[in-house]
This record gives sequence, C-alpha cells and structure tokens, in this order.
Amino acid sequence: MRILHTSDWHIGKLFEGHHLTEDQAFTLDGFVALAEELRPDVIVIAGDLYDRAVPPPEAVELLDRTLRRLVLQLKLPTVAIAGNHDSAERIGFGSALLESAGLLLAGDPIGRRSLTLRDEHGEVDIVPIPFATPEALRSALRGADADADVQGFAAAMQRQVQAVTAGPPSGRRRVAVAHAFVKGGSTSESERALQVGGTGDVPAEAFDGIDGAAGFDYVALGHLHRPQQVDAARRGLSMRYSGSLLPYSFSEIDHEKSVSLVTLGAPGAFGARCELAIETFALPQRRRMRKIEGTLDALLDAGQQESESARQDYVWAALTDDGLVHDAMPRLRRVYPNAVKISRPVWEAAAVQSERRDHRKVDPVEIFSDFWAALGHTEGLDDARREVVTQAVQQAMGKEVAR
Repeated sequence: MRILHTSDWHIGKLFEGHHLTEDQAFTLDGFVALAEELRPDVIVIAGDLYDRAVPPPEAVELLDRTLRRLVLQLKLPTVAIAGNHDSAERIGFGSALLESAGLLLAGDPIGRRSLTLRDEHGEVDIVPIPFATPEALRSALRGADADADVQGFAAAMQRQVQAVTAGPPSGRRRVAVAHAFVKGGSTSESERALQVGGTGDVPAEAFDGIDGAAGFDYVALGHLHRPQQVDAARRGLSMRYSGSLLPYSFSEIDHEKSVSLVTLGAPGAFGARCELAIETFALPQRRRMRKIEGTLDALLDAGQQESESARQDYVWAALTDDGLVHDAMPRLRRVYPNAVKISRPVWEAAAVQSERRDHRKVDPVEIFSDFWAALGHTEGLDDARREVVTQAVQQAMGKEVAR
C-alpha cells in the first residue's frame, strides 16, 4: 500500500504583506504532477488546508481545483482533515456526498469514519483524526459519552484515538492522519502555538493501541512545518511530519519542502506493526526565500548581476552600512521587487547591549555615546564631540535642578 503524505498547505496565507496564492498554485501544480507520476493508492493531507478559518475566495477556488484534479481526473482516493488553522465545520461540509467520489473530508473530531483500501496483503484502514481543542472535544462527546471531562491536549488526543478506533481489533493495518504537536518535534517561527507553555504538546504514546492492540502502523502528522521523523522508535511506532507546502517564515530557509511516500508492507506477525519504507520527494517552489548581507550599494550591485528569476525571490537584507541609509527599502525593491525585510545587525547588537544596563545608573554622556554608535559610527565619540555633548548634558541638568 503506497500512501502520499502531505500537510500544512495554508492556502490563502499572507507573508509580510505578500499574497502567496500564486506561489501555492505553482507548487500544488507540481504536487498534482508528482501524484500523477507516482500513482499512490491514497493521498492524505494532515490538516491546515487553509491558513485561516474563513479563507478568501481565491483560496477556496485553489483548493477546490486541486482536489478535483486529484480525485476526479486522476481517480486517486484522498483523505483530508481539519487542522488548527481550519474551520472544522467548513472542512466537513458536504463530506458525506464527497465521500462517494473518493474524497473523505474530516472535521468532526469523533466522526469515526475511515477509508478502507485493499492491497495484495489485505485491508488497510486510513483513520482521520482532525484537530480539536479539549473544549471542542468535550462539546462533541457530550451525549455520546457521559464522562466527557477532557483536560489538556494529551488527554484529548488519547480520547480521540479511543473514539475513532472503538470496537474490537480488526487485525487490519491502520494509518492515522492527525494534526498535533507531538513531543520531540522541531518547530519553526511560522507555526501557531496550540497553547502557551507547552501544554498543547501530545506524547507519542497517545497514538498507541488500546488494551494491548498494536495501534497504528504509521501516523501521518501535520502541524510542524519542518519535514521530520518523530522519535518514537522505542515504541515501534513510525510517525512523521511531511512539512509545509512552502516556507512560511525566514526560519525555514534551510528546509527542503517535500512530501512523503509511505509504502506499507505485509501485516506483522502476532499483531505486530507492519514493515514500511518512506521516500521523500521535493516540491517545486516558484520563488526562494533567502537572506542577503552587505552594504546596500554592494547588494544592489550584486543583484543587478543575478537572473530575473533570482531577483523575484523573497529577500531579507541585513545591511552592514555605517550610519543612516535613506530610502533603503524602495531602493532595494527596484532590484528585488519582493524584498520584505531589512535589518541592521550592528544597530541591533548595540541595542541589546544597551538594554542590559540600568540606564538610571549610567552617565547620560555614555548613553548618548551608545546612541551615536548605534547610528553606525563605530569609531565612537571623539574628544571634541564628547565635550559638546558633556556641556549640553550639564546645561540641561542644571536647568532641571533650577526648576
């Protein structure tokens, strides 16, 4: 059984004021082409299809077009779940009608519907576990479960796993599609924290089998944007984040965005988990995200030598100029139209150093000297300037005393 695992599309996202829909459409075209080439038995999308609960119309149109190509044109069964950025109700709308066409959309946290497929080794259940806060899960469980007092994300995930796998063990291989922050994962700046202070973390054990059953053979995860394997080897459980569709922050510059092709083998003996193999395939990117460093003039000169496609990248410029630089962003955008950020490392270092001191105990002349250095005058105040500043400070303090 071959499963193509992707997640965190975040369609409709804004990056530093730039609409990314065209970039996302380019990459999704590449994803559809890859799916056509690989012909997996099923595609799973582990949450955050959209970037916000009420997506813009162009985002809805792009998701609709992509799913139509996968399900109707390529005839590839597809399972997609709601993530923490999605509206569970909107993702789940019309799911009963769409399921007959080969698209299982899961928003209900305890829906219990799974997609069962068959290969030469028998049946495989693809089990969706949509994102749900403890509060949302408590609400969903009322009426179905008298003991609905779920406290914390770890307990919520365990309760969801119990709900979607209720009943006697089937003996079939099972794959979970879930959206959560599993402990041990590596984060990026672009993920929205599920809860402050780490209380949104879920242990790998939450996906273990109930009452001695083998649990899941593979857990296809969404939420973290770096492609990575979660360390759950001690439990014999394979869990992986496929990563996001695009880089969504400069902390992801070094990420190679990809999707995972998971191949399940025959069922393990005596209820053990099956063997599996995982391959990754890079996703095409319309623009890169990169950081450049140097004086503004040097960066502009270097940019003129780059190709037109390279100049379209999303650029963060770290300027090393001494002193003030006028109209830095407009000048930079004449060469790099999609430049989104400028920083001044020397100034920032001086500011950090200054913040470490109690300014009430520092000579005002030294405070001005720090300010002078922060403007890029690395040589500091010379004797003549220091004398002028000293006199000005003394005069100002004298007037303050006189009042």
